[in-house]
Amino acid sequence: MQILAKKRIMNYIQPEFTSKIQFDYISEESDYYSIWEKQRDNQFWSNSGFYKIINPGIRNHYSGPDFLQAVIQYPNGSIKRGAVEIHHSISDWYSHGHYLDKHYENVVLHVIISGKAVPVFVGQGPGIPTIKIGIGGLVTDSRPCENLSESLSTEDFLNWMHIFATQRWHYLQSYFNQGNERTVRRILAFIDIKNNPKLVQKTIDYYIGINPETPEQLIRKMVFTFARKLPWKMGKKRPLSHPIYRLPLLLFIAQNYKNILNQISPLDLPQFQKYLLKNLYSPLTIPGDGFFYEIMGNILYPLSEIIYEKSQYLKWFNLSVQPYGKYKSHLDKMGYEGKITFGIQQGLIELNKQYCSIDLCRICPLIKFENRS
Repeated sequence: MQILAKKRIMNYIQPEFTSKIQFDYISEESDYYSIWEKQRDNQFWSNSGFYKIINPGIRNHYSGPDFLQAVIQYPNGSIKRGAVEIHHSISDWYSHGHYLDKHYENVVLHVIISGKAVPVFVGQGPGIPTIKIGIGGLVTDSRPCENLSESLSTEDFLNWMHIFATQRWHYLQSYFNQGNERTVRRILAFIDIKNNPKLVQKTIDYYIGINPETPEQLIRKMVFTFARKLPWKMGKKRPLSHPIYRLPLLLFIAQNYKNILNQISPLDLPQFQKYLLKNLYSPLTIPGDGFFYEIMGNILYPLSEIIYEKSQYLKWFNLSVQPYGKYKSHLDKMGYEGKITFGIQQGLIELNKQYCSIDLCRICPLIKFENRS
């Protein structure tokens, strides 16, 4: 029998278990992440009442809480926005040192798998509520777009993807029609487009501040030396995805994007790679094809249309891409098979931004169109 004892140390409540907990369901906390992502609109009981999961949040692959930007309705009806942390038991909160870590001050819900659910604390802050979940009590979310392919034809679905992809296309182009510095900043942002934003900004500002009369190769060396000293957070990213490996290539593009677009014909990945082999003065650690597709789709195609006023949309839409797991899963749930192109993925990103991520399924145009069919 497990006995929960509490002792107050430095104003922190620190539960201890007198015996090791045995977990009968899942051996790793990380195995629960995909399950937690499906708990939208579900309710869980705690001592103070029911907690409703309005939005389970976005998975955090770096240091800090497991999920960010979650939206939770408390038993008193108040809506809390913040982070969610998942553990096997209460004791993990303290053994992992979260009670001393200010990065966990914005946690609005603590989720455990086993043991008694009691509030946890960070410093002398208010108690953070804890709920307990188990495999038997979990219900995966169900959305109106499940098996959408049974009632919405592939042709109609692709038409909608073009509508949303066109919006993304114009959004991507908007970065490149505001002068050279804005263009350069956008190119270099792909050092790490989602994470380490402050370090990316520092690197870009350092590059912009270098005397433009400095030789190109020396500039790249200076920026690389500066950036490699920064404390980049990588989480579980692959080594070749490290910003340091991406930086030299993106610096070269930022310095030469007009020449690149002027000399590559046709504008496609093989020709771009040939250009790099011919014009780079020193060997680079080149990221994989997935990153090249990101460069083509997010930078070169929209930038080319801005500069030369010649449509690149269809090439962009049909560009190959390394699918993001989130959107591949979404397509699978809707029942659509076939190749995911860059444009389809961009369309799904925009669809998710406008409807899925903020629970507007009831007014999603794909669902409304299906109901009219």
